[in-house]
Amino acid sequence: MDISHWNKASSRLKPQVWPTVTAKGRIPAGAAVFTIGSCFARNIEKHLQRLGFAIPTLDFGVPKEEYPMGGGNGMLNKYTPPSIFQEISWAAGVHDRDGVVVAEDLHDLAYPCQGGYVDLQLGGFVPVGFDRLLERRQQLYDVVRSIFSCDLVVMTLGLIEAWRDTKTGLFSSRRRPSRK
Repeated sequence: MDISHWNKASSRLKPQVWPTVTAKGRIPAGAAVFTIGSCFARNIEKHLQRLGFAIPTLDFGVPKEEYPMGGGNGMLNKYTPPSIFQEISWAAGVHDRDGVVVAEDLHDLAYPCQGGYVDLQLGGFVPVGFDRLLERRQQLYDVVRSIFSCDLVVMTLGLIEAWRDTKTGLFSSRRRPSRK
């Protein structure tokens, strides 16, 4: 598109209309792409996988009873910059130590409630036993650590409201469940 024509745009369009931008780089075929963020990131994953890219986050999944809204990796959704930062920071801490998730790594993430514990950083809030919580966090770490070696990271944001846990200081994309 010849952007010289934008000079002739009426003044009411100029603050709203942007010229076409042509990307100068290309993502190599088969590149590893880490996706993090809202449900839009989950849609991007599917399209990139069909195009032949390696998508580590598609390696994470849980049984439908742990995430009734669709099973799979939908519980990875994160909507705010603080919740995305917290997940990456948590994984970096485990990575820098030894790559093994231990009970202490769940101290601020494990929220006790009727039926077990929920992970305040994952969607769904279905209580599971502590052993399953620990196992699932290891599985999650095994996927999230790839962010440090992927060729590209795609980050999407969704609803921007967030809740801050005054006890732990962590942010959550959803209100905490009741302790009933």
